[in-house]
Amino acid sequence: MNTQDIEIFMRGKDLSSESDEVFLKGAEGKLMRILGEAEENSQSKKTKNAVAEVRAYLDSDGTQKRKLLSYCVGFTDPTAPPAPRVEGTEMCRFTILKQDELYLLQRFVAAHRSDVTFGDVVYQIMKKHNMTPPQVYKSVFMRRQDFARVTAPDCKNVTRKMAWQIIIGLRCSMEEADRVLFSAGYIRRNTRHDLTMQYFIEHNEYDIEAIDAALAEQGLKTFTCE
Repeated sequence: MNTQDIEIFMRGKDLSSESDEVFLKGAEGKLMRILGEAEENSQSKKTKNAVAEVRAYLDSDGTQKRKLLSYCVGFTDPTAPPAPRVEGTEMCRFTILKQDELYLLQRFVAAHRSDVTFGDVVYQIMKKHNMTPPQVYKSVFMRRQDFARVTAPDCKNVTRKMAWQIIIGLRCSMEEADRVLFSAGYIRRNTRHDLTMQYFIEHNEYDIEAIDAALAEQGLKTFTCE
């Protein structure tokens, strides 16, 4: 792939240089503000219960916390089904119509409290694509032990890099890629790295060495090369 083509693909997009740590810290500040204002301005049992539900979900584990914080930024859920058609016109998938922020958070928690694990999602897509674990991890030069560790039921800390690497090994569509990322607690962002990954996936290119070369040319961290 020509890196110039990738640059053209990125043109006009709002590229972010924020690291995940900075991004999530900002999201946590917004979330704490919402919860704090709800507690301060309402004494109703319903509001208190909603705040308690959100806080409990936030404290459940690292993956769930990342999901909630990522959602809180723009109240967009990459796993939500398409919006229904209204009078023949399809509504914007993520349109929010006069909905309270705390209500949106509570509804998100209810929808994702029983989410399957990262490993479950990976194996679901693997089955759909008629692939075996060795086909996935060998194609992206991942160690068997690392693949087994992050897809184990008790794994709660899959890195963004590892999630993307497995996405390439699975030869995911963009919709599947979003599912895999989200199951690890991440959303696709307008960063150079994520946009580069999007470019390759949308062009059905899953050669990890070609992807690494494109990342390296942009001064970004690669998957398999130091």
